[in-house]
Amino acid sequence: MTGIEWIVLLLVVLLGAYAFRRSASPGSSEESWLPRELTGASLVYAERRFVSQRLGLIARIDRAYCSNGHLTLVELKTRAFFLAYESDIIELSVQRLAVQDETGDEVEPTAFVLVRHSQSESWRTIPVSLLDEPAVMELVQRYQTLRGGQFDNLRPAHSPTMCAQCGHFDHCATLYGDRKRTTATAFR
Repeated sequence: MTGIEWIVLLLVVLLGAYAFRRSASPGSSEESWLPRELTGASLVYAERRFVSQRLGLIARIDRAYCSNGHLTLVELKTRAFFLAYESDIIELSVQRLAVQDETGDEVEPTAFVLVRHSQSESWRTIPVSLLDEPAVMELVQRYQTLRGGQFDNLRPAHSPTMCAQCGHFDHCATLYGDRKRTTATAFR
């Protein structure tokens, strides 16, 4: 090799090492979006499916980080507003139970919803407290009851928007009054 070829090769190696080091540094890409509670935590699982045979639950997690021997779940969302919804809490709570049952690892009762704003592309993390096992199993039972066609114990959703978009809206309307979907606020 000539002297110029050696210099070009050395530059390529140095640039590659710089890019690798920068992508692995704490202030880079995904880690810069994480809350300070997860600073220094290591990514353990990404886009992985977990099954709780004991509870009959299946969940696919977005991210799980390990810090101090415990896992913390992070759910990634793209939205027009920086909000965490009740459905996010339910989703993460099911994930928590499935991960704990399959791996035996302790999963923190607080998780994070990492929201990317759809217009500005900025990120914000929102901490959420997860439901415990009895609360999740109550929701599972309610879902199975509804799927089984038993509508006698229906109650309106907490959120008017959720209620208006529900597949059981018509059944609920017969119990709580014939209201149009646009007036679902009456179900509060």
